[in-house]
Amino acid sequence: INGNIKLNNASIYYLPRGFLLSDCNGTIRFKGQDLYIDELLASAGTTRLKMYGSAQNLLSLMDKDPEKLLLAWNISSRTLNLRDFISFLRKQSEPVSGKKEKSSLAKMGTQIDRMLRDCTVRLQLKANQLTYKKFFGTNMAATVLLAYNRIELKNVLLEHAGGSLAVKGSVQNTGASNVLTIQSQMTKVDLPKVFTAFNNFGQTAILDKNLGGKLNAEINITGFIS
Repeated sequence: INGNIKLNNASIYYLPRGFLLSDCNGTIRFKGQDLYIDELLASAGTTRLKMYGSAQNLLSLMDKDPEKLLLAWNISSRTLNLRDFISFLRKQSEPVSGKKEKSSLAKMGTQIDRMLRDCTVRLQLKANQLTYKKFFGTNMAATVLLAYNRIELKNVLLEHAGGSLAVKGSVQNTGASNVLTIQSQMTKVDLPKVFTAFNNFGQTAILDKNLGGKLNAEINITGFIS
């Protein structure tokens, strides 16, 4: 296939995750077996995104081995609000079986759905600002892998509370409770600001208003997140 699909003020709804991209503008380009997105501007809630990426051997793998397909994806944003992406913590919804498709267009639609469900997405993510409730970080850069019912944080770096924060780990989508594994290193962060950002870690014995100083810490967390 060779050609372009131009999007102008479009909306894209990703059914498996219940995720909506609105005000989409950009071009999807097909060249032989490959797919390219040169630039796609879109909004996810309050977050404005600029994206580009590619998928090599898309047409040959889409039908036979979609789980072997790798989508290379680059995303940048001035302000990334993590609350706009909470739907990715949900377990993917299973496709609904309908009548047997007769048209080639319907079959291709089914193949694309299967590809988006089973393929692996490698994200290179950059944001000037990162927010989540009381948490605020700047100059964030991350490598993230999105596989079937699994999110892997390969390398997340950002500035927070006057210091720096490095994070790696994974989230396994298992339903109501997701298995969370995190390894993090904090360097020279302001201790009261850390406790404020994480809402005093859900306890009242030691509060941000009673603390002072800088914190260096290596943190390992294993647990469940809803």
